[in-house]
Amino acid sequence: MTEPKFPWALLVIIAMFTFVAISEKSPPWVVALAIFAVILCAAAAVYQSIPRREDTGEVDPELDPDQPGDQ
Repeated sequence: MTEPKFPWALLVIIAMFTFVAISEKSPPWVVALAIFAVILCAAAAVYQSIPRREDTGEVDPELDPDQPGDQ
């Protein structure tokens, strides 16, 4: 399994949109969109931090009956 890089860019985007959301001079629709963007970016950051299995390209002969095996 490969350990993914920490999503620093997404955290910066979350901080930017959080600042827009808590800013008192923003109209309500901008605040609502900023909150939505924070939630979306946070979900993307969590998804990016999940370890993934490497694809080696090898096929398991037990799972693929089309591959010739010792029978």
